[in-house]
Amino acid sequence: MQKPACFRVLILTLLALLFFSGTTYAAIETVIAKNEQGNYFVYDYAEVLRSYTQKILQKKAPLYEDFAQKSVVAVSSAKSGYIDYADVLKSYTGSIVKGQPFDLLQYIETAAAKRYTPVAGTKKVSEKDGKLVLNDWILPEEDSLLQKFNAIKDPETMLAELVRHAPDLELDLNAFQQLTLYGQKQVASKLLNLRPHSGYTALNVFKQELKKAYQSAVSTQNEALKTVNDARSTALMRQALQKYALLLDLNLEWQKLEPQAQELFLADLVAKRPYTSITALQTTFAAVLEADRSALGLINQITDNKAMQDALVTQAQALQLQLDQYNLLNTFGKVQVADQVIRKRPAGGYPNTAQVKTVFETAVTNALNAQNKALQAVNQAVTKEALETILAAQALVLELDLSRFNQLQPAAQNTVLEILFSGRPYSSAKTLQNTFVNALNSLESTKIIQYVDYQRSFNDVVTMQMNRSPQTDLLGGGWQTADRNLVEYYLNAANFVEEMRPAAIIKAGPARLRSGPGLTYDQLTLLETGAGPFFIIDRAEDSSGFTWYRLLTDFRAGWVREDLIILTERKGEGILQFLVLSEPTNVNPAEINEKILQGKGILEGMADIFVAAAKQYRLNEVFLVSLALHESGEGTSLLANGVEFNGTVVYNMFGIGAVDSDPIYKGAERAYKEGWFTPEEAIFGGAKFISEQYINHPLYHQNTLYKMRWNPAHPGEHQYATDIGWAYKQVAKIKALYDKITTYVLRFEIPRYH
Repeated sequence: MQKPACFRVLILTLLALLFFSGTTYAAIETVIAKNEQGNYFVYDYAEVLRSYTQKILQKKAPLYEDFAQKSVVAVSSAKSGYIDYADVLKSYTGSIVKGQPFDLLQYIETAAAKRYTPVAGTKKVSEKDGKLVLNDWILPEEDSLLQKFNAIKDPETMLAELVRHAPDLELDLNAFQQLTLYGQKQVASKLLNLRPHSGYTALNVFKQELKKAYQSAVSTQNEALKTVNDARSTALMRQALQKYALLLDLNLEWQKLEPQAQELFLADLVAKRPYTSITALQTTFAAVLEADRSALGLINQITDNKAMQDALVTQAQALQLQLDQYNLLNTFGKVQVADQVIRKRPAGGYPNTAQVKTVFETAVTNALNAQNKALQAVNQAVTKEALETILAAQALVLELDLSRFNQLQPAAQNTVLEILFSGRPYSSAKTLQNTFVNALNSLESTKIIQYVDYQRSFNDVVTMQMNRSPQTDLLGGGWQTADRNLVEYYLNAANFVEEMRPAAIIKAGPARLRSGPGLTYDQLTLLETGAGPFFIIDRAEDSSGFTWYRLLTDFRAGWVREDLIILTERKGEGILQFLVLSEPTNVNPAEINEKILQGKGILEGMADIFVAAAKQYRLNEVFLVSLALHESGEGTSLLANGVEFNGTVVYNMFGIGAVDSDPIYKGAERAYKEGWFTPEEAIFGGAKFISEQYINHPLYHQNTLYKMRWNPAHPGEHQYATDIGWAYKQVAKIKALYDKITTYVLRFEIPRYH
């Protein structure tokens, strides 16, 4: 078949280049060409030239004739490897247009030349005794290796080949294997993700990407180990493990421990810091995880009062403890019981549960007697003045916050005493405490609620949120995409305002909390008898006709069968996520310093700065303080306490710009750019950012936690977090702060959908 003229021109152009390019004749080695069927052939450059000479002399030239019927795709020299011929022609044409000389050899041996990767199955064409000879052609070793890596489809195979060819890739195998298996797989995955659609163009390019991926993995692994070593509390250790457990190849079974066992486990890890290597951490982690977590083992290990209170309740059945009398105690009484169980524990631990039971029952009796004696004194007070004296003497036992009472004006104090005096007799310390708190609240704070209607339907808004990959940590195994039912629950404002919501208490424990409505679904955790009440967020029937309820516990969302629960109600929680954050609430800075910021590291004594910043940028000052405490690790983070950047110490109280990939550097870089060179500048700067970007944003105006998370006016746009529970999680922090102070005005804005 006659080759089209355009291809003959390409062949002649190549030969012209080969003939007239100075030293090219001595350096070009091979040429690769392709036929119309898409098959590839390689020719020795010198043999093609000799055959072309025969053609000029009008002699038989089968090698050239065969070569001339194909399209040239690549040429090579001893130094260049294979270079794309279309790229050569493009450069040649450009030089001719500019009137510049073009040296083929010089060009293909520069970095500017485009690499070509030979194709497996290419045939070697030569001439012998006037006839063409075709043989299998072995790819150059480098190109063969590159083709292998370009053909790999999964991280496991990529990792295996990286290890096998480490010397060829200039990869230090010993150093590479210091990465965890997860880290090694991340390197392999990154190489696959970065690979162009047509594959890596050269082995050197692949090596460079491998080097960068390895260095990134080392940096991330070092940061993970540093985060663990910096975890000075169980809360920080929990955060570190939740973020880095997979990367560090740590067993995720620790998340299935009971809450008290988890706290002990985390406390052990905190106590054994610092870890000199990943291996040291893994060894300690495994040993701590295998430690005794039985009921008696827990009681013998716990040193924290709150953890002991929780253990006495959750392990009551195993310890044979009766909780009827214990449940009559207020929090102060329960603290005293837990304290006695810890203090009276023998040096070697309780030898058996019977001794624990004896100490527990004695402590409960003593605490209940003290509580009843104090309550009796209140009930027998003959005047308001006598009642005030009794309250002062028994405030600790009765758990009454007299600091709030003492900050009231005399007339308001007299009103509280009248309410308490007229309410006698009180049947329990809890009843007295509730009356006292309600009296204080009625005199201290003002609550204003406003409803705002949005034009979209609730179902449409849920669908829009589902399209934005909402995340949750309630399904186990770290962060996962939330299902529609969970998104509906957290998006529905009615679940969080002050009204009674469907709930359930565990009737027969330990009850298995499962990942779905049926016995075939995985167990997430065990719920003890009496646990709850937990909000009900869904229901379904299994194939046997049993009804299952989906419960929202403190750590998981999961399903429990109907015969294991008692249906009840629970007051909606989380109304503070609808608190208007775009205006100050008239708090007292001295009270903030004394009751909230005392002992909070760099933030201690900074209430005046927070109040001034909140006033200047139209923010709720308690929210601003809460956010700073959260983002700065209670005033202890590196960024909050100052990081040197470009020779200058900078501060970042709110973690602004501190992206997960490199939080310290990026957070410091942002602080330097913004000019936050003092803690005060950092607070004002953070307040300005939060106000302008969210709370008082000119377009979105996201002035509640709910709006910051869900943006009901523009669903799916400009949302502060992907965690569906983010707004609700902030509530506990803000409520805890408001509970510590006495004077404020709260305004709520609650959304309603059509």
